[in-house]
Amino acid sequence: MSATSGTKTVQLSASPQGESIEIEGFHARVVDHCADTIARFAQQRAAFSLATAPETEIRIGHQRDAILSLQGNGGSHISAWWQRSVDSGDPWKVWAVIFVLGELGDVASRGRIRGALELLPDDDEDRWAVAAEALGLVSLPDPVALGHDLWSSPSAVSQAVGLDLLARLGALTIDLLRDGINHPEPAVMASAARATVRTGAVRELAPELTDCLDVPSRAVAWEAARALTIAGLSAAYFYLREDRKLASTLGPLGIEILTMAGDDLDIGRCETLIAETPVTAPVLSAVGRFGNVTAWSFLLHYLADPALVEATVYALRTLFGDLVPGADVTSFPAWKEAIAEADFNPVLRYRRGKPWSPSTVLAECASGTLSRGEVERRLDELASRLGAGPSVDLALWGPDAKRQLAVFDTDALARGAGWRPGAWRA
Repeated sequence: MSATSGTKTVQLSASPQGESIEIEGFHARVVDHCADTIARFAQQRAAFSLATAPETEIRIGHQRDAILSLQGNGGSHISAWWQRSVDSGDPWKVWAVIFVLGELGDVASRGRIRGALELLPDDDEDRWAVAAEALGLVSLPDPVALGHDLWSSPSAVSQAVGLDLLARLGALTIDLLRDGINHPEPAVMASAARATVRTGAVRELAPELTDCLDVPSRAVAWEAARALTIAGLSAAYFYLREDRKLASTLGPLGIEILTMAGDDLDIGRCETLIAETPVTAPVLSAVGRFGNVTAWSFLLHYLADPALVEATVYALRTLFGDLVPGADVTSFPAWKEAIAEADFNPVLRYRRGKPWSPSTVLAECASGTLSRGEVERRLDELASRLGAGPSVDLALWGPDAKRQLAVFDTDALARGAGWRPGAWRA
């Protein structure tokens, strides 16, 4: 690869006959490659074990630095890449574009961030959260102004990201939160409901959040149910037990609420929720974390499913611990025999083969073997069972997330000091 000083062409080959293109075209190709790579690493950072996050974050930084080193129209190139990528269906591409635009930090970035978000349709209920996560990782010259600018946009996705940014900055008022919860677009409602946890406004806005439980959007109903349950309010839990439409709206996410607030008698409700949805790895994980040992027969059934066997083993170990050695870990008879010999008490709640306790869950979180999503679900569980506690944002860069986790751990251990092992409630 070579370029001639004073010219605007670059040769993309060691051969004299190699293709020559304009230098801006070359830079565009570099940005395209780096942006695609950042999107892939961002997805891995969320899906792989937390132990791999530091290396992944370094790799994201390398791709970012490559774009910043071009000293050209990086903002224009990344915006053009996004226009070609917006319809791909890959949510992590919006993470990449918002992250790069934020890191460029030039005078045009604010407008480009808003423009990128406005390309997403108003009924996109998912990608706002990924975009908000990326925006929370960059240093912006005037982030509060950007938050209000995004809120003023006609785009629901921009408004949702703006609310999230203002909540992170501690610049979100109760009136603005209430406007968000009462917004006609689900993306904005979901963002506002999530922000009530970060801002500590759940109880003040409990009536509005309770109304959200009847909204047919899964994203809205989930964020409202999660917020209420973490705050120790039982509306979502009782709605599920009463078989209201929240159960069909949440589907398998309803098991998460039962894990956060339920007891051994709710195993029947878990079965009902599972019967109405395809069994997936997250469903199996939720059943394992629910903690009722009578779920063993349900879990063992999926050892025979090649697509779910790994997730099944994970769920079995979450509930029963390492009862079965590696060589037999996918064996139905081996698990059945080991569970029978262990003589678990069906009234107690279990985690890793031990009666459930906060310290056991915290040890899981500290192991480094869990993905971010798996740790987040456990932190929700601890917060609701122990009476909330400091908020933790695992989407932050590793060192920042670790500092928040350390504070949460100290608080959780103190709150759970008198927990009776195996109890479903304090």
